[in-house]
Parts: sequence; structure tokens; C-alpha cells
Amino acid sequence: MKFKSWTGLLFFGILINFANPAKCEVENLQQLQLIEASMNRSVDPCEDFNTYACGNWPSHKDFHRNLEEFLHYNYTIKMMEALLKKYPKSQVEGKQGDLSALEKASVYLHSCLKIKTVELGKYLEEIKPGKGLEWPLLSTNHSGNWSEFNPFSLLGQLQSYGFATNILEQTSVRRNGSILTIVTIPDAKEFDVKAVEKILRDLKIPENVISHQMEELRSTHDYWRAAYNDYADYGESENLFSYDDIKQSNPELDIFLEHVMPPTLREKDSLVLIPFWDYVEFLMSRHWNRPEENQKFCNYLMVKFLLYLKNNVNSICLETTQERMHMAYNYHYYEEFYLPQGRIINKDIVELNKLIHKSLVRIIQENRLNMTGEQLQAIRRMLAKVTLNIGNLPEYINAQELDKFYARISELDINNFYANDLKLMQHRTLEAITCPATMDCNQKLAIIPSYLPEQDLLDLPFASLHSPIYQMNMDPLFTLSSLGFLLAHEFSHNIDTSGLTYDASYGHLFENIMEQPSVKASLDCFKNQQPSATIDVNESIADFVAARTAYRSYIREYNSQPNFSQLPWRQLFFLNLGQMLCSKPLSKNGQRLNQIAMNMGAFSKAFHCPLGSKMNPENKCTFY
Repeated sequence: MKFKSWTGLLFFGILINFANPAKCEVENLQQLQLIEASMNRSVDPCEDFNTYACGNWPSHKDFHRNLEEFLHYNYTIKMMEALLKKYPKSQVEGKQGDLSALEKASVYLHSCLKIKTVELGKYLEEIKPGKGLEWPLLSTNHSGNWSEFNPFSLLGQLQSYGFATNILEQTSVRRNGSILTIVTIPDAKEFDVKAVEKILRDLKIPENVISHQMEELRSTHDYWRAAYNDYADYGESENLFSYDDIKQSNPELDIFLEHVMPPTLREKDSLVLIPFWDYVEFLMSRHWNRPEENQKFCNYLMVKFLLYLKNNVNSICLETTQERMHMAYNYHYYEEFYLPQGRIINKDIVELNKLIHKSLVRIIQENRLNMTGEQLQAIRRMLAKVTLNIGNLPEYINAQELDKFYARISELDINNFYANDLKLMQHRTLEAITCPATMDCNQKLAIIPSYLPEQDLLDLPFASLHSPIYQMNMDPLFTLSSLGFLLAHEFSHNIDTSGLTYDASYGHLFENIMEQPSVKASLDCFKNQQPSATIDVNESIADFVAARTAYRSYIREYNSQPNFSQLPWRQLFFLNLGQMLCSKPLSKNGQRLNQIAMNMGAFSKAFHCPLGSKMNPENKCTFY
């Protein structure tokens, strides 16, 4: 496996108070207390291990529904406090000149703290339908020249905030090193009556107006939905254009593209792909000089945009601040919490990964799926290609590079959260092409380890390096059954049924993998164990392979009873692993934990489960 480095140091940090080896006992006892507080000893572990291991988990996790929420909350609060301490309001308020990236993050955070909850309607005070125009639904004054309204400018502006406008959808990606912008027909979705009515009431639209507006909005929606369907039926075609071509022949479309792909980010070989050209021609040839129709169109876009915000902006803005400027937060964590003991901790993680990788390769070599020699070699090479990014930061990072990354964010106003947030939305949207290749810049960032197949990247966020997943001096039994399990789970996605066929170099060797008898039998077995479950079978595979890998790693390297607990180590391994999947209500993750137990003979041996009990069925599933 590869590990990215920063100027001689692998990037890594942990969300704990650094401890010396003499305090190992403290960390182990804390972990043991978490395990015991979660258990419901009145339940037979051989009948329902999830409830036995996690039955009391909700009572000591307050309002957090699962481990990810718990970690996200702790990381957000810790980083907020660290940022405010270094950049108090008095230091950044009214500061003239260019702000550093961390100062921008601080101003944004201070502006968030000034509001109690997010009011979606206030975003509309920062966005206007056009020059001299107001949103018709919110204004009694319909002055302005609506016959000269430019729909492409408004569509582009709203799209720049990440909103697929329901009229024209755009995505920019890097393909073979070049930027490709795709402009296409959006999905024809149903009109959500309840959600739209709720938006109108939140805007305090009078009840006697809502009924009429709902009819108009529904009519507008049906019109555009019919257009999507009509032009989609024409089929796709490969229409590639340069930006110069579009600027000369289609100035309306060029206005749209200026918003979604600013000229300063375009490269010489950047292209625009328009698979449904007939639909785009229809948009450009439509009569946009009728004021009443233009106002209805704006009302429709406004409501749809507010629905988008409702689904993508947390009502408590602190939940949003970290994701908007994730690289700045992670770099601040690196500066504040990594450096003191970075080399020692990093060595710990590297050794853990080597051990997981070695055990996983050994399991693959057992060849329970009857792979060919060529396929086995391909799987080993696929695993070796995965890069581990600890902390989700670029390979080479310093304050200057961080400032360059956020240079496009213009001046922020400490008294205007909504204007600030819109600027940061635009920046986050453009990260689809500006993000370094070895980072995760998805809109929804991971809290626990996550595998990104497009980049062969395993992201280990700083937020996940916190109890109960990891502490520097924790016993190897706990480390392997928590962080070791989670890392092995994500590596397994690299070689599950989707990962095998996805790989660009070796996917052709697995085109018919689903038809191989041993693979088909394994998949059917996992599916039949949970016939009504909503769990993807590849999640079940990754869980099983990961648990088996972590367990074998401990046996091969340690295989000893720790001195801090009377519980047999085999039981303690599975109970600690359960902490990774405990949740409330005890539902989907509970199915995952029980399925791990059902298929591991080591579990049945650890808890002395009689053959035929729910957690020790006669027929067990396996993969690899």
C-alpha cells in the first residue's frame, strides 16, 4: 500500500489528548467501560448478538444516533473552539486586506455564531433574478424590465451553488487530465406537493395566495417535465464544443457557462459536451420576452432552489461550517494537534495497515472462490494500488498552498452569514475540478474511513481518530477490532463484486465474475440470510472479510489475553467490534453485526453458541 507524505512526514493527527505509554491502562479501561455500558446482558448473544453488545448503547450516547454522528459532533466542537481561540472576533472583524484561508474560515464561523438558526428565505436577499428585478412571489413591486429578463444568467448563477436547476443540468469533471463540462437534461422528478407547500408557508405567503401559487407552480413543473421527456426520447448524441465555439455561436449558453465554469479555471483543451443538443436549442429559441411567463418561471426556480437549500444546509449552521471549508479545518487540526507526536502516531497507523494488508492478502490466497491465478494476481495488484490519505489533505500542504486553494473566495462579511455561505457553496461546487487528486472533496465528507474507487483512495479522516475507534496507547486487541476492522472493510470494497469489475486495468478479468459458481453461491448465501434487509450485499461482504481479516491479524501477531479484563479476549474482540456498528434505533447496523457473527466460526467458539442457534447456523456464508 502507498502512503502520501508531507515534507518528510506522513500526514496524520488524532483527536485525543496525547498520552505516554505509562497511561496505556487508562485508555484500555476507558474502552472497556464503553463496551460494558453498551451491553444488555439479559440477552443471549447466541440469539441476538447486536442487542447483547449494543442494547444499552443509546442510553450513554445522548442524542447521537450512531458512531458517525458522535464523532462528527466531537470533531466539529473541538475544531470550532480551536479556531475561535486562535482567531477571536476582535482579531478578524474589520480587518483590511487579503485574509488568509484560516482567517476566512474564522470570519465564516463568527458570522454563523451570530445567527441562531438558518432562515432559508434570507438567502434570497443575496440573490436576485436579474438586474433591477425582485423575486415576484416575495414582492408586491413588480417593477423592472421583465421582458429583458435573462434566464441563462439566473440558471447559471443558481447552478454555481450546486443546485441542478431542474431546467438545465451541468457537471464538470476531470477526464484523462482535461476538464469536461457536461450540459444535459435534468431528471424528470415528481412535483412534491407537501414540500412545496411547506416552503411557501415558511416564506409566510398568505394562505389565500398559496392555493393559486401551487396551481401555477404545478403547471410550470408539468411543462418542463414534459419537455425533458420529449427531448430525452430523441436520444443522446456526441456533441463536443470548445468554449470559443460556444461563445461565438451560442452567446446565451456562454452566459450560463460563465457562471458554472469561470474563464479563469478553463484550460486550453477544456471542452463542453452536450448530449441532448435539441433540448438546448429549444431553450435558446424559446420566447423569453413575455413578462408574466418570466415571473412564473422565476417563482418556480426560486421554490426549487429553496428546496435544494433545505436538503443541503443544516438548520444549525455549525454543522455546515466544517464541510464548507474542510481543507482549512483539517490543516488547522494538523497544525494544532498533529505536530507534537505525529511521527510516533503515524508509525502506529502504518504498522496497523501493513498488518491488515498482509492478513487480507493471505486470505485472498486461500482462494475459496476458485479464482484463476491471473485473477488472484490482479486482486493483489489492485490492493497494492490503494493510497491511504490520513487527514484528507493534499500530499504537499502549507499555509501558502492553503491560501491559494481558497483565493477565489472574495471578501467575507462577519455580519452576513448568508452571503458568506453562498460564496462558499460556489467554491465547494468548483472543487469538483480544483480538488487535488489525492483528496476527497465530495459534497458529503466522510467521518469514518471511506474508499473512493475513482481515485483508488482510502480516506482516513481526522474525526475518526478518536475513541472508541482509536487512541494511541490502546491495546492491539482494541485497535484491530475497531480501526483495523474499519480499514479492512474499506479495502474490501476495492475487491468486492463492484470493485473487481470497476478497475480500469484489471476489470476485464472479472467481467463474468457474477456467473462463477463459487461467487454466485456466496452472494446467494449472504442475500438469503437477510431476505428483507436493505443492506447492499457488498456491505455484507466487506463486513465479513474485514472482521475475518482483523481477527486473524490479532491471532497471528498477538494471540494473548490482555491483563485489564476478565472477559476472554475472543469475546472482547467481537464486543469492541460491535462498538463500530452500534446505533439507535437498533436496525440496519444491527443486521450487519449479527450477520458477521452468524458467519464466523470464531464467534460461535468465543460465545459457546450451540449449533443451530441464530448466531451459529449450520450453513455459513463466506467470501474469499
